[in-house]
Amino acid sequence: MTIVRALIEITVNKGWQILQLDVNNAFLHGDLHEEVYMEVPPGLVVERPGLVEGSVVFVVVYVDDVLVTGTHLQEIESLKDFLHNTFKIKDLGRLQLHYFLGLEVQYTDKGVLMSQKKFTMDLLKKFGCIDCPPMTSPLDSSVKLKSVNAKSQGTTFEGCISSLKYLKGDPTLGIFLTNDADYRVKAFYDSYWATCPQSRKSVSGYIVLLGDNPISWKSKKQSTISLSSAEAKYRSTRMVVGELVWLARLLTELIVPLSLPIPIFCDSQAALHIARNPVFHESTKHIEVDCHFVRDQLQEGLIFLHHISTNN
Repeated sequence: MTIVRALIEITVNKGWQILQLDVNNAFLHGDLHEEVYMEVPPGLVVERPGLVEGSVVFVVVYVDDVLVTGTHLQEIESLKDFLHNTFKIKDLGRLQLHYFLGLEVQYTDKGVLMSQKKFTMDLLKKFGCIDCPPMTSPLDSSVKLKSVNAKSQGTTFEGCISSLKYLKGDPTLGIFLTNDADYRVKAFYDSYWATCPQSRKSVSGYIVLLGDNPISWKSKKQSTISLSSAEAKYRSTRMVVGELVWLARLLTELIVPLSLPIPIFCDSQAALHIARNPVFHESTKHIEVDCHFVRDQLQEGLIFLHHISTNN
């Protein structure tokens, strides 16, 4: 969904038109039971007279749902006609996106509001929570999360119902993306050392902002046990830098003026010191791969690490 959020934010900032298409008969063909060999196809070229020179069209495809946007509406319409003649598509007839993959988009003079009201209401109806009283928090703060097993399945189900009751409090709650044309990217990350009571693995989390708008975020348990809080922080650094490498390529393809280096904010001086120190020591040998990856991006000028106070 990061691609969709980034695309919506960029189309709003640049004033591009966006069309939503649906491919007919996408699921009529059964499974293939024989070996099929394919070659990578060349880039799509639509030979039409009168096309605008230097224009760009972007296509986002998810199974049979398609978004088409670009610099000129004439190019978009030309590509839509080409796709219709080839695949028999259905034009949903919108120059503004309103619903895509569960995301509802509402346009205002200052930007767009993305929410999942319909998806939330469908969940509440499916699990019989439409008339339940809402909750102010999805989980009791005194409850510790545990791995799912046979003994905790009942507690897990109760936790899911509590989350639904929390969503019922305001199904329209969403994310507002402003149209202030601010393309500066920045990231914040943190970790929670040895937070899992069963495995003592740490949890990493980050958020990436385009301007002041969140477009990518993740919270995930680390795959290995970190021996210190600094190590846990540095593994989180590796996760957010990997996301920024991919995101920088995406924004470049979307002709967004990317300002480098991208600032990354962390509250651990030790993790920043490991990234900037060109000498590896025995104490950091077991995370040497992560060190090399982050340090390479730092030296190439893609990122710049900043310290930020925990209280901020």
